[in-house]
Amino acid sequence: MSKQDFAQQISEAFEFPLWERFVREGKIYPITRDLLRYLLMDMPMTPAMIADFGVETADHYRLLREAMFYAQDPEHDAIEPNSLSEEKIDELFEESMERRAIELNSAIRRSSKLNAFVRKYVPALYPHVRFETGYDEGFQDWLETGDIEKI
Repeated sequence: MSKQDFAQQISEAFEFPLWERFVREGKIYPITRDLLRYLLMDMPMTPAMIADFGVETADHYRLLREAMFYAQDPEHDAIEPNSLSEEKIDELFEESMERRAIELNSAIRRSSKLNAFVRKYVPALYPHVRFETGYDEGFQDWLETGDIEKI
């Protein structure tokens, strides 16, 4: 069994109901859900994830992981955590996870959106690192118009 096959089996053993719900509701793609699992469990990514999310180095990986799970949500900066009930904290956490997952999902194969995503949540971490998916030139035009000549 390859490392990738093992990683996939481990990932599938851990279901995260919140992400499963996002997939069922059409908010994120299965590859985004899988990426979130891999990042959370600090597992190596599949080749498709690496290509679709422009992860070329360990710094790229750390940026995505930090932005998704560990960085403070800028939309919650003004909230005093000690003033919140446990239920409200859970609600804000779920809201933040949903927003981040959807933002990350919308950045698949879009270098500028990937860069904006990590800069929004971790602006000072690895400022020299830029995401490049290889799909940017012409590919997005083709997706939007269907014009093969633009590739």
